Amino acid sequence: LQVGAGGRCQRQGCPETGAIDLLNGKRYSEALHVLQGNTHPKADNLRGVCYMLTGDTEKARALFQKAAAAGVSEAESNLKQFQ
Repeated sequence: LQVGAGGRCQRQGCPETGAIDLLNGKRYSEALHVLQGNTHPKADNLRGVCYMLTGDTEKARALFQKAAAAGVSEAESNLKQFQ
């Protein structure tokens, strides 16, 4: 699964960076908590990764589709898992 280029966000105070660290530590529910309320398309992709890794493929697919529609290339790659 693709989380993002280099796994780091360039925006100040980027919550995606903390979520990626939690994902890498297999702390999926904590990563989802960190991403709560984040409307950035990359956050949708990260939420999708969390759901995919915990077995909720329906939520994962919906989030990957939303992020891919917004141009997140990692989400496009993640959608290929469903083909």
